[in-house]
Amino acid sequence: MASERTTEILTRLRGAGDAVGIAAIGDLADAAETLGDDVAAYARLSLTDRMRMAVLCQWPANPDTAAAVRAMHAQIGNPIQAQTLPALLDRPAKVRFVELETTRHGATPPTVSFHMVGERALADDIALLSRTTIFQPSAGREVTALSELLGRSSSDLFIDRAEPNAANQWLFRFRRGNGAGGELEETVRLALALMERLHVTAEQRLLFERLHPRLARGETVLVSIVSVFDCALPWVTVQYPDLPWELLVPTMIELYGNEWGERLGAFAGAFDAEASSAFELTFRDESPVRSRVSIDSIAP
Repeated sequence: MASERTTEILTRLRGAGDAVGIAAIGDLADAAETLGDDVAAYARLSLTDRMRMAVLCQWPANPDTAAAVRAMHAQIGNPIQAQTLPALLDRPAKVRFVELETTRHGATPPTVSFHMVGERALADDIALLSRTTIFQPSAGREVTALSELLGRSSSDLFIDRAEPNAANQWLFRFRRGNGAGGELEETVRLALALMERLHVTAEQRLLFERLHPRLARGETVLVSIVSVFDCALPWVTVQYPDLPWELLVPTMIELYGNEWGERLGAFAGAFDAEASSAFELTFRDESPVRSRVSIDSIAP
């Protein structure tokens, strides 16, 4: 039986989803019950511009809970992730997380992502993916070449993401500083070079160049390369930590319209959040830029 705190978090999740009009929020909350009391210790709740919600927690310590997550994952109908999952869970990492997310049109089961935190040689993760029968060597070579544009040969976070009836995605995230002494300018220069190589639109490159100094505020960010089985996608995601609402809300309104002020107010209010824990922008080869706002709920 779920603890009182787990029940409270999932009740708040349902309330937030209902308040902002998320399809199938009840299905997501029901699926999140599978995660057991790992949700009570730490949960990251996210809202995307596409009106999806997600809940993330540490990979279940309870073997029965872990088995339930595997069973849920098996329903997705994504044969690639099924091939990589055993090796993925044996992959060295400082900490592992699992995330469940609503999918388009409220389809079930949810999207399932596995997050592996900790620096690791990119070549080792490419080798892990190459054990599948579908991941192509050309994709590995392209990801490696793109990471070199960021001056990195190892990633700091690796994500395996499976959405029902869609191509599996792998995200390689790299830390980039934005401090004094030219560090900010260097991050902007390298990220723009990466975006240009991936054919991100000129409009969105200009948007990044304008927003980044304001959102980074001297903090370290995570820059992501996203790959499918045969190539890197024309996307670059930048994740900004710990943004105050007075900075984030005007940014979302600028990008998507006035209704986002009310939506973020309902989302923040549901979890009594004084600030966002993370804000992601994904710059792409088509409009609009995608976004994700996250709030952390940590046990007292």
